[in-house]
Amino acid sequence: MARKRSPATPPVPTPRDAEAALQRGDFVKAVEIAKALTNLTPTDESHAHYVKVLAAAFEGYTRLGKVKSVVETLKAAEELANRQPVVAEAVAVLHAKAGEFGKALALAATPRVHRHVADLCVRRNQADGAPAEVLAGWSVVQTAFRQYEAGQDDAAKETLQGIGLTSPFLEWKLFLRGLSAFATNDTARAVENWQRLSAEYLPAKLAAAPRGTIDPAFLASQIPETAVNLRRQAETLASGDLLGGLRAIQKFVGRDQRLQPVWKEVEKVAPKLRTAHPKLFVKLGTVLYEAIIRQGEPTDLKKYRTIFPPPADDPHFHRLEAMACEGSQVLDMAVEHWQKYEAWLAGNPAGWPADLATRARALILHRIGDILEDAGLPAQMPKEFQQVFRSLFDTPPPAKPKGNPDDFYRRSAALAPDWPTPAYDLFDRQVESKAPAAAERTAREFLARRPQDLPMLERLGKFFRGQHRMAESLDVFKQALATNPLDAKLRDNVGLASIATIRRNLIDGDLAACERLVAEAEEIAAKVFPAAFGSLKVTVARKAGRNDDAAEIESRLYADRLRAACVAFDLSVDGLLAKLKPAQRKAADARLKEALANPAPHPSEVYYLYGSWGMYKGEGLTYRGQPTHEKKIVALAENALKSTEGTDVDFESMVVALFQHRQHKAMLKILPKLTPRFPAAPFFPLFEAKTLYHEGRGYGIEYQMARLLDEAKRRAEASSVPRHRMLLEGIDQVRRSLNLPGGVFSSPLFGGDDDEDF
Repeated sequence: MARKRSPATPPVPTPRDAEAALQRGDFVKAVEIAKALTNLTPTDESHAHYVKVLAAAFEGYTRLGKVKSVVETLKAAEELANRQPVVAEAVAVLHAKAGEFGKALALAATPRVHRHVADLCVRRNQADGAPAEVLAGWSVVQTAFRQYEAGQDDAAKETLQGIGLTSPFLEWKLFLRGLSAFATNDTARAVENWQRLSAEYLPAKLAAAPRGTIDPAFLASQIPETAVNLRRQAETLASGDLLGGLRAIQKFVGRDQRLQPVWKEVEKVAPKLRTAHPKLFVKLGTVLYEAIIRQGEPTDLKKYRTIFPPPADDPHFHRLEAMACEGSQVLDMAVEHWQKYEAWLAGNPAGWPADLATRARALILHRIGDILEDAGLPAQMPKEFQQVFRSLFDTPPPAKPKGNPDDFYRRSAALAPDWPTPAYDLFDRQVESKAPAAAERTAREFLARRPQDLPMLERLGKFFRGQHRMAESLDVFKQALATNPLDAKLRDNVGLASIATIRRNLIDGDLAACERLVAEAEEIAAKVFPAAFGSLKVTVARKAGRNDDAAEIESRLYADRLRAACVAFDLSVDGLLAKLKPAQRKAADARLKEALANPAPHPSEVYYLYGSWGMYKGEGLTYRGQPTHEKKIVALAENALKSTEGTDVDFESMVVALFQHRQHKAMLKILPKLTPRFPAAPFFPLFEAKTLYHEGRGYGIEYQMARLLDEAKRRAEASSVPRHRMLLEGIDQVRRSLNLPGGVFSSPLFGGDDDEDF
């Protein structure tokens, strides 16, 4: 019987195999081989080779526009960096090239990474999200490029002096210096600057073609294929008529001006580009497509359609029309075109994978919902404001597009059940429009799919609390806390819901439920709300006849001097709600009466007392004497000014409590006295301005606010206290929104939500 042959041993892969796969454009195979090599010989050299292959795959996928493959490549690189810190910088470079600046800098905040971030900022012509090290040189480079384009070479050179030797934009400084010299035929100086460029960065790649025409040694050092490409690029750049035409187009694109004059140049350049440089023709079409969105008019689209073929992903120009209409605030037409584009995607167009088309439809439907949601302001204006709008802009307020945002959010959520944003927006809309049953149904259906989604759990918990369904609110917040046990806000919400649920059961006379909930809530509620929870423990104990326990707990609660007044308040009100006998409430009532008559209380006593009063109000509970209690607490806040105790932080907390309960008149009496009392604290002039914004009436109110904000800013700038410095951004934002000498633009109508500017 013949022997069976052993299976042939597969050949061991080599780095050359990976390089060959890259040459063929088989990036998947190249990455597989490089990864296998790291498993076979896990050395620094093999890991560096793996990153090199991943970088080549990243560049290739980026050129091909394969977003999913780019993301997978970055993920593989990041996993390698987590295992092998030695390659962290190389992986950080890939993240920088992809625009993921945060991840890049977390891996390696080195000069090399900063220079790649700078390259992408120039490529994109915007620096959003860039680190401070890059932002420092960004405006300098922008200014220098604008000066060069305007023919102001000397000014550009002077501006570039602001780029130092350690700047991430040093390569761009050398590039622009060389370009300026090249344009004036100063070849020696151009070569001198360009030969200092590192081949790794974008400026060297941009300078390569013109450098090849004046630096024979550089051209000879290139491989033959690269040398041929550089010569071809140089010939393209030397095409004077095309270059002049493109420069003329450049003067209009990306500027805050109409596109109408550009089409004469486009009509001259486009036919030549289509014939000689078809790839550039396509790129020009893409540039103008985007320009129409940002600065175009309806006539621009007509011109575009006579010159360029429709894009494959927008053959009927519905997307372009929709975005252009949004930019022009013609929102009813924008909605109409978005709906047509979504319908086209629903027809399974060629080139669109089914899952990608479905996700795109979900995004579009959500966008329509947002437009309909945000479009209500002009239509909701009172008549007098509509007259102001007409006089300011010489046009009536735009018509509100027709449609219900809820319908589009619902359809968006159905198409992308794993995407939470439409469900959040639909829930919020339903709550705002007072459709509680629909809101609850939306939340429960979503949580059935994603039971651990914290944002929705928090929304539902707060919704139940607003409905005064305290037991259900507690259940939901417990579910959320189980998902994230370390979240301090969730612990606060569990404590708050526990107290409210115990109090409801106490009112209903369910003593057994109270005892059980007190035991369950001890760990959380006693820490976050000691006075309120302790008062309920005392009241439950008294109701159950355990008077000795009640007295012992009560004694401990009163030991905290600053909380003693709010303890008396809670004991008095809880006793009343629980229908304790008058004799059982007598001591707490007496202490509360004494506390409310205090001629000079500590500001923290007022803060805790008002917090207790607000807790009952927030739970939807009413009792005899509730409005009188609030009046006395507000009066107590004014008496706190007579106290010799209390820091600026204590008084800030008291002022915030007053503001939360809209006690603006009392604040306008208190704040002018606190501002000079604490001359270094910016909080008090800021909140006095805020109070005037909400309550002030009469001539010159904006000037008073501006004076107070200027004083708040002066104090914040002079302070070294972090919480003072944090106020600066908000102060500046409010100061700008005033638009002195006041008028319609300083009103909530144009400033957004009342609190938003502060």
